Amino acid sequence: MLDDKQIRKYRDEVGLSEEKNTEILENLAKELSKLERITVNELFNDLLLTLILEDFDNTILFIQNNENKLVFDKSFVTFLLTSNYYEHRKAYLSLDCSRSDILQYKTNLKLLVRDPVIDVVKLAVEQICLFVSEFYKEALLEIALDLYNNLFVSIKVLSVDILLLTDSPEYLLDELLTNYNWRVRYYVAQNVIRFNDKLQDHIFYNLKDDSIEDVRIILAKNSCTLNTLYFLDDSSEIVRGSYLYNIISILNDDLILDVCLKDKSWLVRKNFLYLKGERFIKYTLPMLKSIRTVDIHWRERVEIFKLLEFVINDRSVAKCLLKPFLKGLKENFAQIREKAGRNLIKIANNFPQLFEKYFENILEIVNHDCYSVRISVIPLIWALSKTYSDFDVIKEKLMNDSIENVRLAAIEFEKHGEFRHLNFFYKSNDKENIFK
Repeated sequence: MLDDKQIRKYRDEVGLSEEKNTEILENLAKELSKLERITVNELFNDLLLTLILEDFDNTILFIQNNENKLVFDKSFVTFLLTSNYYEHRKAYLSLDCSRSDILQYKTNLKLLVRDPVIDVVKLAVEQICLFVSEFYKEALLEIALDLYNNLFVSIKVLSVDILLLTDSPEYLLDELLTNYNWRVRYYVAQNVIRFNDKLQDHIFYNLKDDSIEDVRIILAKNSCTLNTLYFLDDSSEIVRGSYLYNIISILNDDLILDVCLKDKSWLVRKNFLYLKGERFIKYTLPMLKSIRTVDIHWRERVEIFKLLEFVINDRSVAKCLLKPFLKGLKENFAQIREKAGRNLIKIANNFPQLFEKYFENILEIVNHDCYSVRISVIPLIWALSKTYSDFDVIKEKLMNDSIENVRLAAIEFEKHGEFRHLNFFYKSNDKENIFK
C-alpha cells in the first residue's frame, strides 16, 4: 500500500544504488496501477524530486506515464522551475503539469533560454519550437537575440532554429555568417536548405570561400542544386566530392561530367559509382577501366565493389561487370574477394544466363594455384549449380580438393549454404586492373 510510511521508506533508500532506484520506480508504478488518482503530498514530492536528481531519465518517464493519476499542486511545479538543481529545471520542461497555464509557461520559457546550463537552454528551445504558435514574431526575434548573445557557441547557434520559425529569418543572418567562430558559420551552412531560395543564395555567396574547410564541406553537402557548381572547382577534394555526390544524379552536362571524371582525386571520381543503367555504362565503366590498381588503396577497392552491389539489378550493367567481378575473386585481399563473390551471387540469382559465356573463366578460378582463391569461388559454384547441372561435377571436385581447408569449406557450404566457421585472408600476386 502506498502510504506515507512506504513513501518515507522509499525516500530513505533512494541513491543507494542504480538497481535500488529502478526497483523503487517499478514498485511505485505497480502501486499506482491499483489507483485511479493520488494527490502528491509534500512527502511524495520530496521522493520524486530526489529521484529526479538520482535517475533523471527513468523518473521523468515514470511521471510522464502516470501524469493522469498524479495530482500535483502548484508548489511542486514552482519548485522545479526555481530549483538550484538544473535537473529539476529540465524536469519542469519535460512534464505536462508545467503547462497547465500556457501563458505562464510561455513566460517561463523566455526566462529559461537565459539559463546558465546548456542542457536547460536546449530543452527550452525545443519547447519553444513545439509551442511556436503561442509566440508573437517579436517575442521570437527577442529570444533569437538572447540566444545569439549567449557566450556558449552551442547555444548561440540555436538562434538559427528560432529565426527559421519566423517570417524574418534574415534577422541576425549577416551576424551569423560573419561570426568569428567557424562553428556558428558551420551551423548556418548545415541548415542552408531550411532557408528560402533567396537566402540560400545569400548564404552560399558568403560562405562559398570560407577559410575553414569544414564550413565549405558542410555547405557543399547541403547544396543539392546545380546553381552552386562553383564547388566543383574548390581546392578541397572533400568539398568537390561532397557536392558531386549530391548532384550527380541530376547532372547531365557532358562537359562538366568529363571534367569531374578527370579530377585528380578518387574522392571525387568515386561518385560516378552511384550512376545507374546507361549512364553507368557511359561514364562509370570507362572510368573503372582507366584505374591503375596500384593507385587505388585496397580499402577503396573494397568500397568500389560494395557500391557496385547497388547497380547490378540492371541487366545491362550486370553483364558489363560480370568479368571484372570474376577477376575480383583473385584479388589480393579477402575483403575484396568477399564483396566480388557477393555481387556475383546476386547476379547469379537474378540473371544466371549471363554466366554461359564465362564457364572457362570460372574453371580457371576453380583450378587456381592459390587455395584461398578456390575457396572464394565456392559460394558462386553452389549458386550456379541451381541452374546449371554441369556445376555438380565442380562441386564434387572442390569437396575432394587436395587442400584440407578447401575441402572443409566446400563441405560446410554444402551442408549449411554458408561459411559458418571459416574466414580466410591471404595476399596473391594478381596485380592487373580487373575492370579491363
